[in-house]
Amino acid sequence: MDEPATGTILVVDDDPASLSFLAGILRVKGHTVHLAHTAQMAITSYQSVVPELVLLDVKLPDMDGFEVCRQLQAMNSDVKVPVIFISGLTDTDDKVKGFNVGGVDFISKPFTVAEVLARVTTQLVLGQALQKLKEQNARLEQEVEYRKQHEKEALNQQKIFLEAVLENIQDGIVACDGNGVLSFFNQATRIMHGIEEKQLPPDKWAEHYSLYLADGVTPMRMEDIPLFRAFSGQLVCNQEMVVASKTGVKRTLLSNGRAMFDSSGRKLGAVVSLHDVTERKQVETAFRISESRFRVAFESAAHGMALVSPEGRWIKVNRALCAIVGYEEEELLSTDFQTITHPDDLETNKTIMRQLLAGTIPTFQLEKRYLHKDGHVVWVLMSVSIVRNDDGLPLHFVTQVLDF
Repeated sequence: MDEPATGTILVVDDDPASLSFLAGILRVKGHTVHLAHTAQMAITSYQSVVPELVLLDVKLPDMDGFEVCRQLQAMNSDVKVPVIFISGLTDTDDKVKGFNVGGVDFISKPFTVAEVLARVTTQLVLGQALQKLKEQNARLEQEVEYRKQHEKEALNQQKIFLEAVLENIQDGIVACDGNGVLSFFNQATRIMHGIEEKQLPPDKWAEHYSLYLADGVTPMRMEDIPLFRAFSGQLVCNQEMVVASKTGVKRTLLSNGRAMFDSSGRKLGAVVSLHDVTERKQVETAFRISESRFRVAFESAAHGMALVSPEGRWIKVNRALCAIVGYEEEELLSTDFQTITHPDDLETNKTIMRQLLAGTIPTFQLEKRYLHKDGHVVWVLMSVSIVRNDDGLPLHFVTQVLDF
């Protein structure tokens, strides 16, 4: 069973007998009691001991108990010490007045010991329970604050990590906020543009950052800009664009992006990644030029030329070869070299080609006979080499044919 509540009590009464009586019955119950017989003594004692409960007579020689209660309550606005008025006044207005200035109870004289002890115990239990509740709330607030701080630190660490990732990836990352204002460049994007990001609305992006369509000449309209398209709700997939940096270098970029939303569906903005494909485009352009030159040289050569598969089928033939053997291009491409090779030369031709495929010889020359479409024999000098891929596997033979 719980022990009865005890506490520190300030008793204020100008009647020595009443003061002594109250002190006696309270001390018997284990309470710590401080006594005052004037208002000034009550105020001074209250400031020094900070009691848990005040028993206060209404009629005092230097100030009425209502005013004393008002001043006591004003001393510490954070801690409201309960005040029980003890008085011979029984008028309802007096009791209401006592409650209005901060009193919690009113004991009328004459009183019984049991009544006083019961009222005192009730207020002490309530006060101590309230104090425990405040302490518990304080601990909870500290715990909540700790968790908030811990979560804040975790979010800051996550933010730092994310920023470090974005700053160190090779692709450019650019983003705008929920109002469509440019808000983020990573380091790669700054290098691409040659300038820092600037908070600008979409209608200023193309001009400020020198954005062009894939041809590198036509300025982008706002509606063409990948970030604006993503912010508008479009899914941007491999859109090609050109950026002219402030250093004068033009870069071809491949962009991908989309709008960003939070869990409630509210638009947070949009983000676009920018992959620099300038070197790849240069290689593709060089390859196209090289291929074009090869095609012109192949087609216009005075001697016969052909590309032949490892199995011996014609892949590509020029006009000179067609003229030598008397077949149209389409006719040759539908057959293989064995079909128009003289039977007496076929096995030698196959043997040498097997050696070329095996890598035992790098090239070979061979005088051989083709069968012209009209049936007569054509003597030629054939030179053959082989083209392999990066893994060393044969792709095709390059055959040159000289009619003599």
